Amino acid sequence: MDAVAEPQLPRKRRAPAQHEVGDSGTHYFPSTPKEYFRHMYHAAIDVTTECIRSRFNQKDFKVYQSIQDLLLKATAGEDHDKELAKVMAVYGDTDLQQYKLEAQLSLLPELVRVMGYDTSRFDIADLLDFFSVTRKCSQTPTE
Repeated sequence: MDAVAEPQLPRKRRAPAQHEVGDSGTHYFPSTPKEYFRHMYHAAIDVTTECIRSRFNQKDFKVYQSIQDLLLKATAGEDHDKELAKVMAVYGDTDLQQYKLEAQLSLLPELVRVMGYDTSRFDIADLLDFFSVTRKCSQTPTE
C-alpha cells in the first residue's frame, strides 16, 4: 500500500489581468503548504457559516419559528400574545380567525395533559408526536 505524499504547494499562477488590482506583483501566494491549506479551510468554514446564516434568516423560517413558539408557549400555559400577534400579522383574518385560534390555544394545555404529556418539559418533539397522535385519533372510524 502506497503512503500518502507530503502536501505541496500548487504551482504559482498569475491571475487574469482583469482580476489584478494595482501592481501585478501584489497577488498573495502562501509560502508553505500548511498556510495554503489553512487558507482553504477558513474559506470553506466562512462559506458554510454564511450558507447556514442565510438559511435561517429567511422570512418564512421566522414565521415557522413564531408558530412553533406560539404552540409551545400556549401548551405550557405561558403568555403568548407576542407570538400570536406575529402569526396573525402573516395570516390575518383571511386564513385564521383570531378569536377561534385563541379559544383553541386555551384548550391546548389541558388536552396535552389529558393525553399523558408532561407540559413542564414539553418540547418540539413532543408537539410533533402530539399532533401525530391526534391526527390518527381523528382518522380512526368510530363504531
